[in-house]
Amino acid sequence: MKKNLLLIVLLCSTLSVFAQKHKSTVYLKNGTVIKCEILEIIPDEGLKIQTGSHELMLSNQEIEKIEVNGKAERINNSQPITNKGFFNKTTVGILAGSSSNNEQAPFVLTSSMGYYILPKISAGLGTGIELYQEAILPVYAELQYFFNNNPKAPYLFTHGGWAFSIDDRKNTSSYEYNSMGGIRYGGGAGLRIWTHSGFGLVAEVGYQYQEIKTEKTEVYMNYKSTLYDQYNRLAIKLGFYFN
Repeated sequence: MKKNLLLIVLLCSTLSVFAQKHKSTVYLKNGTVIKCEILEIIPDEGLKIQTGSHELMLSNQEIEKIEVNGKAERINNSQPITNKGFFNKTTVGILAGSSSNNEQAPFVLTSSMGYYILPKISAGLGTGIELYQEAILPVYAELQYFFNNNPKAPYLFTHGGWAFSIDDRKNTSSYEYNSMGGIRYGGGAGLRIWTHSGFGLVAEVGYQYQEIKTEKTEVYMNYKSTLYDQYNRLAIKLGFYFN
């Protein structure tokens, strides 16, 4: 009887020590502290934990650090992330040109909705506003290729489409103008940096071509001609991602 009692005590002690080894504390970036048991570590994704009677999945981007048996370990947030689903990219910047051009650095604001057709390749549609001698509204398709799935990911991009004029060049006493927009295309390189889950910063540098067709009417003679303005620009943009 005493031997059986001793075995039971030893078994309970062993189970208690085993359970303690799996008790952890997880610190989230939003300040939340979770006392839990780590059920599974999923590479490149995060932790599956149990707290009370509930099981939760925490992503690497949510976790600041974990504490196991009194030892704190910071999560390596340079681990790959999963690019999937839809996202929005919004950028602002300038289109720098030559000093001989009347519009040396037009302002540009663009926003696109994209979708990851593969983990490293996305396609999307965008629009915005660009200010040359007149304001235009671009509508374009864009492809992006990411070199990796890390929070800091360089990428290449290309885009093409059409820009619609939303106002006309300023008329004079001798001439009237009717702007009709034109083709646009370009490409370049960028860097996306995730700051936390679902949000990131982006910087881009690239080439952009824009053609604007304008109908010019001489007021007194009612003579019409067509002007073609061609802009070859260095596009410098900053913006953000929502995923």
